[in-house]
Amino acid sequence: MTLPTFRLTLTALSTALLAACGGGDDSPATTPPPTVTSVTLSGTAATTAPITTGTISAKCQNAAGTTPLNSTTGAYSLKIEGASLPCMVRVTSTDNATILHSAAPGAGTGTAVANVTPFTELIVAKAAGTSGASLYAIYDATTSALLSADKLAQAKTLLADVLKSVGIDISADAPLTDTFAAADTKGQKIAALETKLATGNTTLATLESDLINTSGVAATTPVVVAALTAPPVANCPAVRSVPYRIVESNGPGEVIQPNFGTGAVSTATTITFSSTTACDATIVSGAYTQQASFASSGLLLTSSQEVGQAPAVIMGFPEQTIPLADLVGTWNTVEYGIENARMVNFYSTLTIDAAGVLSVSECTGLAACVPTVAKGSITANTTAGGFNIRTPDGEAVRAFAFRGVDGKIMLAAGFDPGMLIAAKQSVLALPAVGNITVTAADVLLSGTAAGTLAVSSAQHTITAVDAASSTVTRTRAPDGRVDTLIYNSPRNGTRQRPAGSFGGSNFSGLVMVPTGVGIVAYGGITTPLFGVSLNR
Repeated sequence: MTLPTFRLTLTALSTALLAACGGGDDSPATTPPPTVTSVTLSGTAATTAPITTGTISAKCQNAAGTTPLNSTTGAYSLKIEGASLPCMVRVTSTDNATILHSAAPGAGTGTAVANVTPFTELIVAKAAGTSGASLYAIYDATTSALLSADKLAQAKTLLADVLKSVGIDISADAPLTDTFAAADTKGQKIAALETKLATGNTTLATLESDLINTSGVAATTPVVVAALTAPPVANCPAVRSVPYRIVESNGPGEVIQPNFGTGAVSTATTITFSSTTACDATIVSGAYTQQASFASSGLLLTSSQEVGQAPAVIMGFPEQTIPLADLVGTWNTVEYGIENARMVNFYSTLTIDAAGVLSVSECTGLAACVPTVAKGSITANTTAGGFNIRTPDGEAVRAFAFRGVDGKIMLAAGFDPGMLIAAKQSVLALPAVGNITVTAADVLLSGTAAGTLAVSSAQHTITAVDAASSTVTRTRAPDGRVDTLIYNSPRNGTRQRPAGSFGGSNFSGLVMVPTGVGIVAYGGITTPLFGVSLNR
């Protein structure tokens, strides 16, 4: 017997002996555990109390799911087959009065915790730079990067730093994943935030917008503090003593820091709010007095006709930091300026791409817009705020953006003399019969190069709607004039008011550009004029 054969024989013998003595493992071969191909999300949905009637919905990679909430605790557990992380979560109460969002970052499959509370709503919005509702609508493998673990952590840190100023400390908490109950310390912090919102007469959506539109702790803190403390003007809760960007038709404007509680606008200017008409005010600057109105967005509209100066349209709105990426798209504009010592108004469409390239199409009257060959550009002005626009013909314009709570953005630029107002192009929905719009202020410039200024107010009631022709009929109070408006004419996102006559006088045809932030800008179709209406 050779050595190798001898060794093999010993090995075989040893194995047999071990088996006979019970020293081996006679169980069947172990089956590998099955591969996990699902995600199980869990957590608690709550505001001041658990949300006990409603559903949890989640969008993950490759799959989505829905489950009801626990009817006592607001807890949930949702298993989604075929899904993988990351996921975005939404709670919707049965009455649709409460809709909140959260996120479960990460990768792969398994389990994850995602509470859904007002804190998680704010964290998600700050991380993504858009509202939770807007992101959930488009959430997919690409947009999920907006809610990475790093972005969510940074958003939570900023929110914690800001809320310390109003006495709410979540520095040591993890709102997305902490175990909590309404009655414990963490749950009481949610209730404290809700109390602050009520004190400030502020909605969670407004606070969400404030976080989205400001950058950094230093800039965000005073805006959030203003939102969570009592409004300085009781009958105009939209007004807050935060930095205001002023844009006027006689120049680029400035940033001011008003104190609406004391009425101080600057060393030489004061503002006094009406005790009878909410959100109307009188501004006194030196020897000059002018009337002003505020929209529900906080936007201010006023005018100036000082001796020796051309009359001006003046707007003011809370200063915001809006990224260039949010301007990408096509915009409708209305503008006025001076040519050959006469006032003229212009229309155009602007298309902004992700690289900041500006394509312009010029529009005459109701005719189709004609693209210009040359391109312009738009870049963020990181030093002084707003954006630097270089038009296709080489002119330099400084513009500023303002976003309302519902996410719509207006662009405004003032130059000497002239003004441009723009809104993103989208299809306007027809209003319902009986709908009433109060125009608190209408500032109109017309006539010569110096301009003639007219300020008025009115109330419009929709009396008929023809969906086939996109035509709306409205009646104006107090004089009873009847107007016809053609929606999405001459372009999507604009309204046309044909010329007409009333009470023996003719009125001009208009193209109107609703901005979605409380004002409508307009110009004449054949008659040079430019105006801005503030609606409430």
